[in-house]
Amino acid sequence: MENNGSTAIITGATSGIGKEFACRFAEKGYNLIITGRRKSELKKVAKAISTDYRVDVQVIIGDLADQQYRQELCNRIKEACDIDALVNNAGFGIDQSFYTIAIEEIRSMILTHTLATVELTHAVLPGMIERRRGMIINVSSLGAFMPGLTRSLYLGTKSFVHYFTEALSTEVRPLGIRIQSLCPGMTRSDFHRNMQNEKLEKKLRLIPFMSPEEVVNTSLVSVEKGRIFCIPGAINKLFYFIAKVLPVRVFMQIAGFRKEDALELNPLG
Repeated sequence: MENNGSTAIITGATSGIGKEFACRFAEKGYNLIITGRRKSELKKVAKAISTDYRVDVQVIIGDLADQQYRQELCNRIKEACDIDALVNNAGFGIDQSFYTIAIEEIRSMILTHTLATVELTHAVLPGMIERRRGMIINVSSLGAFMPGLTRSLYLGTKSFVHYFTEALSTEVRPLGIRIQSLCPGMTRSDFHRNMQNEKLEKKLRLIPFMSPEEVVNTSLVSVEKGRIFCIPGAINKLFYFIAKVLPVRVFMQIAGFRKEDALELNPLG
């Protein structure tokens, strides 16, 4: 990740994990293309990073659920000749039962989490392969492995991101491309801003919240070592291994015993 005059693209860079990735790549001398939906907040991030790290920061405002916006971003990628890093971080949660979610919101989540990840990855890979170098980090979730303990639509889309990334790695690793599925657990960020982080932390005392800095640091160390799969945090790794050992039917039974107030929370981000 040392300074090489290349460009990194980070989606969902307005706050949290995405913002921290932007800062870390800028610190190493990468110029940036950052995306997000909140114009004023994203421009503040861009200005601060440009001032602090003396790198060029391009801002592309838009919603990755919008086909025209995704096409614009893909075209920008294809026109560039120096993109050596992509972080597909943009995403959101909907803390409702599936059958109560408006179909527009369902489409938006599927397009943002899955199709945007696939299209941007497809756009950036030819240039990386030609140069025989590059890094792609796709942000999935620990929730992808916890059937019944997170909302079904979120779990399904994040599961896709993880398994797509693992499979793709077998194709691109021999071509000099490092690729990672990053699966964080609970993280202090705007992702949970509507659920009040402090309230969540009190109710979920056994699930430690990590900072975006901790998540990103673990991810970057892991990808530098060539690891395809990254779960930051010892407790989160323990939850993952428990989920792998327990039969799905047992996990579903455990999920069924949740109290009503737990249903108001999205336990794994």
